[in-house]
Amino acid sequence: MVLGTVVSVWQARAAITERDEKVVALEKARAAEDAANDARDELEAFNQRLNSSTVLLSSGRAHADAQRWADAYELYTEATTMLPSYSLVWLERGRLNAKLGRWESAANDFAKAVRIGCPVEQTELSGVPQLLYYGGETSAYEKLCEQFSRSQQDDPASVATRGRLVGEISPSTAAELALRVERMLTDSDGGEKSVSKSTHAFDKRRTHYREMYRGANLYVAGWAHLKAGDNEKAMKRLEQSSNANWLGRGIESPLIAIAHHRMGRADEALRWFEQSETLLDRLLDESVGQSRGTPVIPWIDWIEFLLNHREASIIVKGHTPVTDPRIRQMNDFAEASIAD
Repeated sequence: MVLGTVVSVWQARAAITERDEKVVALEKARAAEDAANDARDELEAFNQRLNSSTVLLSSGRAHADAQRWADAYELYTEATTMLPSYSLVWLERGRLNAKLGRWESAANDFAKAVRIGCPVEQTELSGVPQLLYYGGETSAYEKLCEQFSRSQQDDPASVATRGRLVGEISPSTAAELALRVERMLTDSDGGEKSVSKSTHAFDKRRTHYREMYRGANLYVAGWAHLKAGDNEKAMKRLEQSSNANWLGRGIESPLIAIAHHRMGRADEALRWFEQSETLLDRLLDESVGQSRGTPVIPWIDWIEFLLNHREASIIVKGHTPVTDPRIRQMNDFAEASIAD
């Protein structure tokens, strides 16, 4: 009888345990189902926001192309509110801010995109590291440059190289970057010879773009050689860029001034620095005269020029240049461009 009672108790406990396990399993299944439903709802909501953001960005680009800056800015801002975890919305608004000369706002937008995480598609990030550095977004700048250093992508426009050169960089790393650009210059020389005598319209356009890229890359190569401490090679490439046909022609002047200074040629250093000042003065006058927040040269070239002119002033003249009041005027024009 006692044995039967023990067995009955054991069976009861086993049954209760089995029941409890089934209850737990059922609760887990229901929780998993709820989680799956929540995830599905969240995904659907995300896709809806993504689609809406894509439409907003597309509309913003259309307004920007038509120079309706305030409307474009409003749509881009709505996209950042709609999907703030999407790096592209910050990149798009950052590019608009940069185009208008709203440097601090652009740097802030770019920094958010980098912190979120964006693919290192170099053409998409053209000018981003320069503006991060110029705007004081140091951590975002360093993170992006570290990503650039790991990338194995081709860089025909020297996007990554230019971005890394604006900051602190070791001579050995600068020498590696210089070698990379020199290889591109060698490759472009071979391509130019094959189409230089062609009269076909397409070949002429291609030759024109090759010349533009070559002029820019001569400047970048010279800049990299200068950072590497090879002043002779730097001088050669920078002087070649000053005679080439490209949109940023002239921004190499402060770098040439620095190269001459390092080679002990004080008079030449001063002459080239004065050329840099003349270019700066002309671009500022033109911008203020046209009520623009940015000069006629590409904004990427402008930012690099301002940074290198400042460095040349410190090295060649021995002092940091004061902020020109015309730059403040340009900042005011930039802010006014997005006002309703």
